Amino acid sequence: MKRKDYKRLAKISLKARKKTTRSTVRGISFGLILLMPLLFIVIAFHLDLNKEVNKDPSIRVFNIDYSNEDVKEGYSITTMKEEKLDKISEIKGVENIIKYNQYTFTNSMTQWDESINNMKKLSPFEVVIGDKTFSLDYDLGTTEDYRSDEVGITVIDKDYGNSIFLKADYSVSNSPLYAGKEFSSNSAKEIMISSNILKYYNLTVEDVLNKNITINYVLQSSYDTTTSLTEANNTSIQPFEGIPVSILKDYKIIGVFDSNIYKTEVRMSTQKSYMSKEDKYETYFWITTDSVLGVNDSSYIPEIIRIEVETEDGYSYQRTLYYYKDTPVNLSKSAKANGLAFIPLGMGVRNGDNGDSIISFKTLVEFESYGAANNAVSVVNGLYEEGATGTEDQSVTNSYMQDTFMNYRMFYNVFTYACIVLAIFGGVIFFATLLNLYNTIHYSVQSRRNYLGMIRAIGMKGKEVTKMYFVEVFQIFKRSYVWTAIFGGGICYGITLLFKMIMESDAAAILTINLSLNPIYILVAFGALIIVNTLISLMFALIACHNVSKKPILEVLVENR
Repeated sequence: MKRKDYKRLAKISLKARKKTTRSTVRGISFGLILLMPLLFIVIAFHLDLNKEVNKDPSIRVFNIDYSNEDVKEGYSITTMKEEKLDKISEIKGVENIIKYNQYTFTNSMTQWDESINNMKKLSPFEVVIGDKTFSLDYDLGTTEDYRSDEVGITVIDKDYGNSIFLKADYSVSNSPLYAGKEFSSNSAKEIMISSNILKYYNLTVEDVLNKNITINYVLQSSYDTTTSLTEANNTSIQPFEGIPVSILKDYKIIGVFDSNIYKTEVRMSTQKSYMSKEDKYETYFWITTDSVLGVNDSSYIPEIIRIEVETEDGYSYQRTLYYYKDTPVNLSKSAKANGLAFIPLGMGVRNGDNGDSIISFKTLVEFESYGAANNAVSVVNGLYEEGATGTEDQSVTNSYMQDTFMNYRMFYNVFTYACIVLAIFGGVIFFATLLNLYNTIHYSVQSRRNYLGMIRAIGMKGKEVTKMYFVEVFQIFKRSYVWTAIFGGGICYGITLLFKMIMESDAAAILTINLSLNPIYILVAFGALIIVNTLISLMFALIACHNVSKKPILEVLVENR
């Protein structure tokens, strides 16, 4: 038989069941009209668009604070217990875990100047590179380079990604290294400095690379620091104001990192002030935990103590103090003698963005994709809750999420819910119609067994019988394609225009990536439906015609008696 003969027989059969055929075509059309936008969203949004999305590290990176301390009563749950952090590596899709800490130094102090008969703003920093001495003055830079009066020193955990921390995933160029090399396996007394230092002081790479650097700092006024528990209990706190100490001495500058990496959202979020996300500070120096004993030894890092203070009028409040076991001067000398860096917390220096509430460290958790990060949210929230102690009405914050991740998650969830709705309604209608279609085809085959046996007896092959019913089923699907193309395609195009309108609105300005749905996937979705329907037609024909096409002709004729 020729192809046109199969079509002619299919049309005759469908015409004999005109009413049933019309109902089946309507049901299939309605189901396909709903399923076509579903396929379009899955292909264009969840598959194609996510490839572009995953190029932005801020959409698949969490910035988790962790600590050895319990969260105290009345404080927000923004830190995770360190013991819970080990479970992060077990989450599916985790690619890298990078531990580090960010210390912020106040970079301004005031002093009375007799010459102007007024207070003069000075920098407490003194930086010696080679034989040249510099002051990290607050007014360095241009008006385009916004700078706060804070300086950041990053301490990277050498065992958790001191090299990964420098990778281009977090940079705006091919390499975040402006010059030099990464930290060595023995990174004690090694330091990297910001390219901004070169720019501000008109230095060249040759002026700083492989040279020694010493950083001195004048301790700032603080009434929250003590070396005596007795004084602390009596609330008479020793301030240590105006004392110069060495932060580090004769460290070798092994590299210069590109300060532009801090223009990316991931790095901007790691250097935000605890008061405001917009209140940024400069990160000028990077060292590793090889150079800071105090990360794991409390000799150089003060303990957090809290005391109850009662005022003269009977009002009481809780006070947070940094307790040093020795004077800052002695600790600085001891650290210098051992080649270590000294971080004077509480005396012009803060720990990250948690203020004085808790000593915490940070972790960048990089996932392989946005989907992996999104699936990890409930696990991470659970780890926060397991180790937290606070007021009963406290809830886990989204402090570890990047803004881009949270904003994109909103878009992602909307489209996911749309897929669920379309899948439920379109799938139920389409599946119910398919069951009815199969029953119709099965009944047609059974009622025509004698006819099918006779045409096989006069020479038709079994596969030609199957092909005859395949064409008949496919013709039913084919009649629904016009309605599917018009209405289903129209819905898909409407989704494209709606998404474009949303991305051009002020609401989309919160995203740092430019997203669009490619209309070509409307045709891809329509083509996928045709392929699926062709396979369904073949499957129905094979199942319904199995007995009459495979059994011997006499058995087919006998069974019909």
